[in-house]
Amino acid sequence: MKKTTWTILSLFLASIPVLIHGQTPSLLDAPPGSIVTNNGAEGAMTLLRKAGGWLYSGVIAISVILMIYGGFLYVTSGGDEDKVKNGKNYIIYGVVGIAVATLATGVVFVVGEFLGAK
Repeated sequence: MKKTTWTILSLFLASIPVLIHGQTPSLLDAPPGSIVTNNGAEGAMTLLRKAGGWLYSGVIAISVILMIYGGFLYVTSGGDEDKVKNGKNYIIYGVVGIAVATLATGVVFVVGEFLGAK
Protein backbone atom coordinates (compact mmCIF):
# COMPACT_ATOMS: atom_id res chain seq x y z
CA MET A 1 0.00 0.00 0.00
CA LYS A 2 2.84 2.41 0.81
CA LYS A 3 4.47 1.85 -2.58
CA THR A 4 1.21 2.63 -4.39
CA THR A 5 0.75 5.82 -2.38
CA TRP A 6 4.32 6.96 -3.11
CA THR A 7 3.86 6.17 -6.80
CA ILE A 8 0.66 8.19 -7.06
CA LEU A 9 2.16 11.08 -5.11
CA SER A 10 5.30 11.05 -7.28
CA LEU A 11 3.29 11.04 -10.51
CA PHE A 12 1.15 13.92 -9.26
CA LEU A 13 4.16 16.00 -8.24
CA ALA A 14 5.93 15.22 -11.51
CA SER A 15 2.90 16.41 -13.50
CA ILE A 16 2.78 19.86 -11.88
CA PRO A 17 5.15 21.51 -14.42
CA VAL A 18 3.09 20.07 -17.27
CA LEU A 19 -0.09 21.47 -15.77
CA ILE A 20 1.51 24.88 -15.27
CA HIS A 21 2.92 25.07 -18.80
CA GLY A 22 -0.32 23.74 -20.24
CA GLN A 23 -1.68 27.28 -20.06
CA THR A 24 0.81 28.63 -22.61
CA PRO A 25 0.10 28.54 -26.35
CA SER A 26 1.64 25.75 -28.37
CA LEU A 27 4.35 26.24 -30.99
CA LEU A 28 2.11 24.45 -33.47
CA ASP A 29 -0.58 27.12 -33.05
CA ALA A 30 1.82 29.92 -34.00
CA PRO A 31 0.77 32.18 -36.90
CA PRO A 32 2.84 32.41 -40.11
CA GLY A 33 5.98 34.49 -39.75
CA SER A 34 6.40 33.65 -36.08
CA ILE A 35 9.14 31.64 -34.40
CA VAL A 36 8.15 28.43 -36.19
CA THR A 37 8.92 29.83 -39.65
CA ASN A 38 11.59 32.36 -38.61
CA ASN A 39 15.01 31.03 -39.59
CA GLY A 40 17.02 33.75 -37.86
CA ALA A 41 18.82 33.74 -34.55
CA GLU A 42 15.79 35.20 -32.78
CA GLY A 43 13.58 32.31 -33.83
CA ALA A 44 16.12 29.73 -32.76
CA MET A 45 16.70 31.41 -29.42
CA THR A 46 12.98 31.72 -28.76
CA LEU A 47 12.56 28.04 -29.48
CA LEU A 48 15.53 27.20 -27.23
CA ARG A 49 14.11 29.37 -24.46
CA LYS A 50 10.74 27.63 -24.65
CA ALA A 51 12.33 24.17 -24.62
CA GLY A 52 14.69 25.27 -21.86
CA GLY A 53 11.74 26.52 -19.82
CA TRP A 54 10.11 23.12 -20.00
CA LEU A 55 13.32 21.35 -19.11
CA TYR A 56 14.04 23.83 -16.31
CA SER A 57 10.62 23.28 -14.78
CA GLY A 58 11.02 19.51 -14.94
CA VAL A 59 14.48 19.54 -13.37
CA ILE A 60 13.33 21.90 -10.61
CA ALA A 61 10.32 19.69 -9.85
CA ILE A 62 12.45 16.54 -9.70
CA SER A 63 15.05 18.31 -7.55
CA VAL A 64 12.43 19.48 -5.08
CA ILE A 65 10.99 15.96 -4.90
CA LEU A 66 14.50 14.61 -4.22
CA MET A 67 15.04 17.17 -1.47
CA ILE A 68 11.69 16.38 0.15
CA TYR A 69 12.40 12.66 -0.02
CA GLY A 70 15.89 13.21 1.40
CA GLY A 71 14.44 15.26 4.24
CA PHE A 72 11.92 12.51 4.93
CA LEU A 73 14.69 9.89 5.03
CA TYR A 74 16.78 12.10 7.27
CA VAL A 75 13.96 12.79 9.74
CA THR A 76 12.77 9.18 9.89
CA SER A 77 16.25 7.65 10.07
CA GLY A 78 15.96 6.89 13.78
CA GLY A 79 19.72 7.19 14.21
CA ASP A 80 20.56 4.68 11.46
CA GLU A 81 23.75 5.97 9.85
CA ASP A 82 22.92 4.57 6.39
CA LYS A 83 19.54 6.32 6.28
CA VAL A 84 21.06 9.57 7.50
CA LYS A 85 23.73 9.35 4.79
CA ASN A 86 21.13 8.53 2.11
CA GLY A 87 18.93 11.42 3.25
CA LYS A 88 21.83 13.87 3.11
CA ASN A 89 22.82 12.59 -0.33
CA TYR A 90 19.30 13.07 -1.72
CA ILE A 91 19.21 16.60 -0.35
CA ILE A 92 22.59 17.33 -1.94
CA TYR A 93 21.41 15.85 -5.26
CA GLY A 94 18.37 18.13 -5.18
CA VAL A 95 20.46 21.23 -4.50
CA VAL A 96 22.92 20.28 -7.26
CA GLY A 97 20.00 19.73 -9.66
CA ILE A 98 18.63 23.21 -8.94
CA ALA A 99 22.09 24.74 -9.35
CA VAL A 100 22.70 22.98 -12.67
CA ALA A 101 19.28 23.98 -14.00
CA THR A 102 19.83 27.59 -13.01
CA LEU A 103 23.29 27.67 -14.60
CA ALA A 104 21.95 26.08 -17.78
CA THR A 105 19.29 28.78 -18.02
CA GLY A 106 22.01 31.38 -17.61
CA VAL A 107 24.03 29.81 -20.44
CA VAL A 108 21.03 30.08 -22.77
CA PHE A 109 20.70 33.76 -21.84
CA VAL A 110 24.40 34.42 -22.45
CA VAL A 111 24.32 32.65 -25.83
CA GLY A 112 21.26 34.68 -26.78
CA GLU A 113 22.99 37.91 -25.86
CA PHE A 114 26.10 36.85 -27.79
CA LEU A 115 24.04 36.12 -30.90
CA GLY A 116 22.09 39.36 -30.52
CA ALA A 117 18.72 37.67 -30.08
CA LYS A 118 16.02 39.42 -28.11
